[in-house]
Amino acid sequence: MILSPQNTIGRDLLAEIALLRRSGNISKEIDDLLSRIETALTFLENRFRSVADSAVDAIISTTSDDKIVFWNNGASNIFGYTEDEVLGKSVTMLIPPSLREAHQRGRKRFLETGIPKIIGKKVELQALAKGGREFPIELSLAVWKTKDELCFSGIIRDITERKRAQQALEDLNAQAMRRTDELETLIQMVAHDLKAPVVTIGGLLRLLERKVACITAEPDVENIFRQLRLSSKTLENFLADLLDALAVEKTQNALESFELDKLLREVFDSLGDEIHVKGIEVDLTECTPVTVSGDRNRIRQVLENLIMNAVKHMGAPPHPVIKAAISEDGEEVVTTVADNGIGIPKEYHERIFDRFFRIPKANGVKGSGLGLSIVKQIVESHGGRVWVESEEGKGASFLFSLPKAGVSPGKASNGR
Repeated sequence: MILSPQNTIGRDLLAEIALLRRSGNISKEIDDLLSRIETALTFLENRFRSVADSAVDAIISTTSDDKIVFWNNGASNIFGYTEDEVLGKSVTMLIPPSLREAHQRGRKRFLETGIPKIIGKKVELQALAKGGREFPIELSLAVWKTKDELCFSGIIRDITERKRAQQALEDLNAQAMRRTDELETLIQMVAHDLKAPVVTIGGLLRLLERKVACITAEPDVENIFRQLRLSSKTLENFLADLLDALAVEKTQNALESFELDKLLREVFDSLGDEIHVKGIEVDLTECTPVTVSGDRNRIRQVLENLIMNAVKHMGAPPHPVIKAAISEDGEEVVTTVADNGIGIPKEYHERIFDRFFRIPKANGVKGSGLGLSIVKQIVESHGGRVWVESEEGKGASFLFSLPKAGVSPGKASNGR
């Protein structure tokens, strides 16, 4: 019977039982007791062996001097050796030559200091199968004591297929990234080349409209020109948004400290015509003066997009208001752009920052679906967050955070 080292105490007991019987100085009662103990130990050993041999993973035990003392069927399947070929041999036969010196140093260090480095952890290593084939494994190592020495037990899993799958996935991801980069480059070239003629078309349409107006004032003609103007402007805005979205991904932020409240007021002033033509009141009473770290031009783009988003999509409330607020929250600054318009249904809150997403039947207003995704990209590139708070029919509030001046990007975020 082969006793596992995990049952080494039982092995010692059986040896002592055999010694007592050979001495002949035991009574029948003691002999009966010893037989029951021997039967129990044998049962425990067989149960352990049954469990170990049913495992798919390799289970291997060694003594402190690297001798293999236990080997299950899983180990035979993984390494190609039978139990008879390995018992009593050095475990280094399973370790590639390039790793043997490191193994010996680690074993010596642990025996001298008792400080574990990989014991109790899962580690990935290379192993050596019969015939010299190296392959990747996942090793879980444990240590235990007999009355005489330390022993080690390892559970080993062949992860060759896992590694192949990981490599295949990495190759596919790399290929997809290359194709994505090529596609984005192509889109950028096309958008850039189209933008100039589209702007030219818009200018020529305005010129033609003025000339035609001197000849005729027919409603049908005016309606045609209005549709052409709108279509030209829509295409121009889409190309501009597309180029902006690609530029955000490809460029680094030029970080500086600037006064966010002053920038916010500048943006509202620059958009005054679009705001006032719709009779919208602007409330900036809760804009706390504060200095932030970031790319001033990019943050200006964030503010412009959020304000124009409110102007376009708030609908037509009786007394339209856009309220902006700036407040400090720990090491970050939170900016809010809120309106009292039609609001955003909750089912769209998670998707509203996705590229090209547009809310169905969004007040009849057409857009590229890129503005809010650009906002999200810019804010997150600064280590901040952006989110929406809204109920349908009760207005919408868009909020974003930036680190205070002197706070590194990412440190300020509280993971809301």
